[in-house]
Amino acid sequence: MKKSMLIRLLAGILGIFSLIGCASTGQSDDSSGETGDQDDGLKIAVITTVAGLGDEAFNDALYAGTKRYADENGLNLTVVEPQELQDFQINATSFGQQGYDLVFICENTVNDIIREVAPNFPDTRYVLIEGAVDDVDNITSLQFETADVGFLCGAFAAVMSGELSGTKSTGWIGGVRTPITESTMFSTMAGAEYMGGECQVAWVGSYNDIGKAKEIALQMYNGGATIVTVFAGGANSGVFQAAESFPEGKYAMGAGLGQFNLSPDRIIASNVKAMDTFTYESCVKFAAGELESGIIIGGFEDQAVELRYSDMPAFEGVVPDEIKEQMSQLQEQIVNGEIVPPDTQETYDAFVAALD
Repeated sequence: MKKSMLIRLLAGILGIFSLIGCASTGQSDDSSGETGDQDDGLKIAVITTVAGLGDEAFNDALYAGTKRYADENGLNLTVVEPQELQDFQINATSFGQQGYDLVFICENTVNDIIREVAPNFPDTRYVLIEGAVDDVDNITSLQFETADVGFLCGAFAAVMSGELSGTKSTGWIGGVRTPITESTMFSTMAGAEYMGGECQVAWVGSYNDIGKAKEIALQMYNGGATIVTVFAGGANSGVFQAAESFPEGKYAMGAGLGQFNLSPDRIIASNVKAMDTFTYESCVKFAAGELESGIIIGGFEDQAVELRYSDMPAFEGVVPDEIKEQMSQLQEQIVNGEIVPPDTQETYDAFVAALD
């Protein structure tokens, strides 16, 4: 029996009740009749990572963007929070069988799974966040210029550390090694070194070990780091806790949509993937018949990534306008191609060698 037949059989057995961890939010797509003709009846679903909603990072950002579109158009939004890897295939298949129009998947390790499922449901568009599928007509892979924003954040951390403490010593802590997190690590290190600073790096080994993240951050702070940048999902909170354990003088940079509310007195800026905006615009384009298949990459130009400064009261006037202007100029150089941030060990080594 062919794999596609097995997938359909599985979907038929499980049906609508096979949705793992399913929850619905927003207005029903047929409850009011107030939706525009273009979007009437559009069925949208979100499959989060196993971390689920409430991560203050990418799951919440994806949810925010799709929910905004659903709310504006009187649509129902279905959200599923998988428990394990096999759930992605089950849920993606079930949504296809139920005739969903648009299914967002916030997991970058399921490319092969969705590549196998999608052709069975050509009328359903699957959107992979940080996906890498470019050869299936009904799959769109949204990617982000992670190296570009990582470089800018590394540069800011170094310069701002110098402003705050007189030394440009910084740190970077990652969750799990993937091409995306490694890209962010190498570019952040390069940004710090480009500005004459240094950046210690370390890995937590997971996205939820808050205690280990805190322990690593404490070592960095005690070793002289003023600002530690974090890219470790739910474990980010450990770094924020470490910064807060000092009476003063130690700060962090968040990720996701900023995370400033998690530590309003210590998160000075953040490496932001504006996934909410990117996914909202994807919904708009899909409804208009303009969402392309293949890989779509968002960068500074379309505000898909951003170095975002804290607007919390504790940081009012803390970041000098001169530093903000300096970062704006660096961003322009990156956009223009004058600076090409490294994203691998090889390109990082070449970039640093050229600085000497």
